[in-house]
Amino acid sequence: MFAEVEKTKALRILARRQLGYTLIRLLPKETGVRPIMNLKRRGFGLEVNKRTGEIVRQKFLGASINALLTQVLHVLNYEKQRDPAALGSSLFSVSELYPRLKQFKQTLVNKGWQGRRLYLVKADVQSCFDTIDQTRIIDLLDNLLSEDEYILQKYVTVQPKDSSRIGTRYTMKANPADDISAFSTMAANMAQKSRNTVFSSASLMTSCSSLLIEMMLSVSSK
Repeated sequence: MFAEVEKTKALRILARRQLGYTLIRLLPKETGVRPIMNLKRRGFGLEVNKRTGEIVRQKFLGASINALLTQVLHVLNYEKQRDPAALGSSLFSVSELYPRLKQFKQTLVNKGWQGRRLYLVKADVQSCFDTIDQTRIIDLLDNLLSEDEYILQKYVTVQPKDSSRIGTRYTMKANPADDISAFSTMAANMAQKSRNTVFSSASLMTSCSSLLIEMMLSVSSK
């Protein structure tokens, strides 16, 4: 999984990477180690002498890998909401588990199977993430991305944390480029799923093409 690389060669590779780099630590396991990476950490950009290939200097702190992939994340979230069936039985958070179980229970009731004994199987696929074909995942984007261009609108969510404090969170929502709906309409749709929440537009809209998304994901998989 790991191979030693000369420092000079490693620095040249890092200098060419659009997504920068991050540090890695190894968490011991019973049968080996688990690599842990902090993709929120900002790294220094490196400037290379094109003639000699040597590192000239470190530039100022750049954006973290997570920050650079933020637009891609929101576009993929849009596609997930547009067509949930495209991702099969995938779950992206613990909060998505209960609706699935509730739906499954209702299916049993509709079939008259309530009261029957159920058996649940818990399985762990060995080296699952390590053996995923990254190239195949990128190829799947051709069928997943439904638009040539997307618009991302930034907004603020304000919710009470307790009786004396409120929490503020900045985020984005992606839509097709030709569907620039009013923020009030988008906020009204989100409010149906959120209680005691205030949505405020940050008046910032950016565009992102499907070609750029595929390029960013291709780079991140290498």
